Amino acid sequence: MSVKKAELFVSVVAPLQDEAGAIKGFVDEASAVLDSSYANYELLLVDDGSRDRTRDEIGGLLATYKCLRYLRLARRAGREAAVMTGLESVIGDYAVIMSASLDPVDRIPAMVAEAARGNGVVLGVRGPDSRESLASRWGGRAFRWYCRRFLGFTLPTRLSGMAVLSRQAINSLVRVKGKGSYLRLFTKYTGLDHREIEHVQAPRPGASGKATSPDGFWRKLETATDIAVSNSTHPLRAVTYLGLIAGAINLLSMTYIVAVYLLKDDVQPGWTTSSMQSAVMFFLVFVILTVFAEYLGKLMNQVVPHDTDTVIEDLTSSTLLADEQKLNVIDRSERADDERTYG
Repeated sequence: MSVKKAELFVSVVAPLQDEAGAIKGFVDEASAVLDSSYANYELLLVDDGSRDRTRDEIGGLLATYKCLRYLRLARRAGREAAVMTGLESVIGDYAVIMSASLDPVDRIPAMVAEAARGNGVVLGVRGPDSRESLASRWGGRAFRWYCRRFLGFTLPTRLSGMAVLSRQAINSLVRVKGKGSYLRLFTKYTGLDHREIEHVQAPRPGASGKATSPDGFWRKLETATDIAVSNSTHPLRAVTYLGLIAGAINLLSMTYIVAVYLLKDDVQPGWTTSSMQSAVMFFLVFVILTVFAEYLGKLMNQVVPHDTDTVIEDLTSSTLLADEQKLNVIDRSERADDERTYG
C-alpha cells in the first residue's frame, strides 16, 4: 500500500525535560522530514517542567517554523504523563512518539507507513547498548521471563521509546484508566497488533548527558516494580501463597514446641524456636505490608486528583495547517456571494 502525502495527517509528540541544547536541531530535522513527506502535520513539544532555557528556545522557534505546538506542564510529571498529555491533544491520523535528543527523525516515514498497512502500533527497537551494565541485562531478561510466565504479556526487548500509534490506538489508549502507568505496554492496553522496527539512537548535538544516558539498574528496578504492580495482581497473589506457607510453617513450629514441652524435661520450653519464629513472621508481615502499600499507592493515584500534568501554557506557530487547500472554513464574503447567487 503506497501512502500519498495528502492522505495522512501525522502528529509528532516529543516530551522534553531540560533539553534546550537539542531542541533547535530536532525541530529543524523533524520539520524538514514531515514537510517533505506529508501534506499536513503537527510537531507537538511537551515541556515536562524543564528548568533550563527550553521555553525560551521554543519561543524563538514558534515564529520560524510552521505547524509547531508547545505545551508546558505546571510541574514535572514524568515522561509517561507528558506523552499522555500530548496524545490527548494531537489531531493527526497517526501519532509519532519520540525523544528530541536521541531518536532519528528519518525513520518517521517508514514507521508511519508500517502503521498505515494495518498495524495499529509500531514500536522502535534500539540495538544493544554497550553502556548497559551486566546486572541490568540479566535483570531485564529475568523480568521479561516473569512477564511472560506470570503476568500474561510479552514485554518487547530493547524498546527505544519511539513509537507510532494509529488514531484507533490513540483513542483506545486515552480511555484506559491509569493509562500513564506504563506506556510501553501499548499492545496490552489496546489489544491491537504491533510491529517492531529497529533503528539506531544517536545523541543530537547539544543534547545533555542526562537526556541521552541509559537508565541505571535501580531506575530499571523501579520501572519493573511499577509494571508488575500496575498491570497484574500476581505479586499480591504470590504474597498470599507465601502467607499460607508461612502459616503452615508456624503451625508446625507450634506443634514442635508443644512436643518439646511434653517430651523434654531439660530444655526451656520453646524459647529458641519461638524466637526464630517471631523473627521470621515479623519479616513476612513487613513484606506483605510493603506490597499492600504499593497497591494502595496505585489506587490512591487513580482516585485522588492530581495536577502534576496540568498544562499552564499552550503556544502555537502562526501556521497550523501545512496544506491550506484543506481548510474547511471559507471567507465570509465568499459565503455572502454564494447566498446571493443561489438564494
